[in-house]
Amino acid sequence: MADIALVVPPLDGVARADVVASPPLNVPYLAAVSRSMGHEVKIIDCPAFNWDYERLKKEISSFSPDLIGISSLTQTYPAALKSAAAAKDACPIALVVLGGSHVTYMDTETLRLEQGVDVVVRGEGEMTLQDLASNFNDKGKFKEISGITYRKNGEIHKNPDRPFIEDLDSLPFPAYDLIDLSQYGTPKNKHFSMLTSRGCPFKCTFCVMRLMDGSQLRSRSTKNVVDEMEYIKNLGATSVSFCDETFTFNKKGVLDICTEIRKRRINLPWDCQTRVDQVSEDVLSEMKKAGCHYVGFGVESGSQKMLDTMRKGIKIEQAEKAVQLAKRTGLLVGVNMMVGYPGETPDTIKESLHFIKKANPDTVFFMICTPYPGTEYYKLVTDLGWKLDTDWKSYDVVTPVFENPEMSGETLVGIRREFYDQYYSTRYLFKCVLDHALKRNFYTSTLARSVVSYKIRSLKQKLGMR
Repeated sequence: MADIALVVPPLDGVARADVVASPPLNVPYLAAVSRSMGHEVKIIDCPAFNWDYERLKKEISSFSPDLIGISSLTQTYPAALKSAAAAKDACPIALVVLGGSHVTYMDTETLRLEQGVDVVVRGEGEMTLQDLASNFNDKGKFKEISGITYRKNGEIHKNPDRPFIEDLDSLPFPAYDLIDLSQYGTPKNKHFSMLTSRGCPFKCTFCVMRLMDGSQLRSRSTKNVVDEMEYIKNLGATSVSFCDETFTFNKKGVLDICTEIRKRRINLPWDCQTRVDQVSEDVLSEMKKAGCHYVGFGVESGSQKMLDTMRKGIKIEQAEKAVQLAKRTGLLVGVNMMVGYPGETPDTIKESLHFIKKANPDTVFFMICTPYPGTEYYKLVTDLGWKLDTDWKSYDVVTPVFENPEMSGETLVGIRREFYDQYYSTRYLFKCVLDHALKRNFYTSTLARSVVSYKIRSLKQKLGMR
C-alpha cells in the first residue's frame, strides 16, 4: 500500500474568494477511491488555507508520501508545475503525478517543461491513480498502465487511453472527511458540488469536457445520487450545484431524482446547468418542486450564424423559449454568452445583446471565448496562425488570449465592460437586493453580491484605484 498526498495547488494569482466558495470535487473523489483500495491519503488544499509553496513543501515533508498527485486546470497549470517542483524538492523519492484537463492534452509538453513531474494522468483519474499507487516503486510496470504519459530513462512514453468508468455507482462518495469543511463558504452558506452523470453527446467546438468525459452519457442511479445529497446535507451543506454538462439530458432520470428528493424530504436547495433544447415545462416544474432554485443555460450567442459556427446545435427560438419556460416556472435563470469566436462581427454581437434584452434572464455570464487545449476551437485558432498567449493564468474567460485580426482584444474587453456597466444598472442592483431581502437564499445572495462586487470594482477603476 502507498501513502498518497493529493494537492490542490496554491492560488498564485487566482482570487481566493472565487476558489474556496465550496469544497473541491475531483480531489475528494480521488481520495475516496484511493482510501477504499487501502492506501493512506492526505488532502492538501492550498487555496482553502491560502498556503504558498513553502507551506506546501512543509506539509508534504511532514507526511512523506510515496505518491503525490496534483490537480490542474488550464488557469492553474503554472501553479501545478511549481507545485510539482516543490513536491519533488520536499520529497525527492516520491512519484509526482499531474492530472486534469490541461495536462491531458499537454502531456508531453508538461513532462518536458518540469522535471519534477514523473507521470501525467490523462482523462478520468480514479482508476489510473490506483494502478500507479500499486506500482509506484516499479516503473517497469508503468508500460502496462493505460491512460498515462511518463518519463523513463530520459524518454517520454505515451500509453493507450484508459476506457471510461461505466458504473459510476461503484465510486465511493467524495472523502470530505479528509478536508476541513470550515474553510469553505460561510457559516451560513455551505455550498457543495455534485455530479449525476459524466459525458456529453454534443459537439460544441469550444468545450473540453466532452473530450475529458467522453461522448456517451454515463448516469448514476437515482438512489446513489440522492444518497449523496443526504450525505452532504449531514455534513452541513445548505445548497448544492449539479455540475453535469447537461443535467436534463436524461429526462426520466431527472424526474426520478426529483421524485426521490421529494419522497425523502431532502429540502436542500440546488441548481444545475443544461441546454436550451433539453428542457420542457413539466421537467422544469418538477425540478422546482424538488428544490431547484436556479438553472443555467449555455446559450453562448444570440447570432444563429455564430451558433452554427460553434456547432452548438441549437436555435435562437429554442433559447428564448427555454428562458421563458424556466422563469414562468419560478426559477432564477442565468445564461452563458460568449464573444470573440472567429467570425464574430459587430453585427453578431448586436444580435447577442438583442437576445439578452428580449429573453431578460435574471443574470448573464458574459465571457470572452477562450480556446482551451484539446478543443477544436484551440486547433482552429492555431491553424489560422493567430498568435496564442502562453500565459495560462490568463485563460480565465475574461481576458483575450489570442490576436484576432478581425476584432482586437481591447475591443472585446471594452464590449464586455460596457455590457456589464449597462446591465448592472442601479435599478438591477435594487432588484437583486430586494429579491434577497424577500427570499434570503444562497442564490439571491450570490446574485446580489456579484452586482455589488462589480459596482465596487468598476468604481475603483474609474477612480484609478487598484
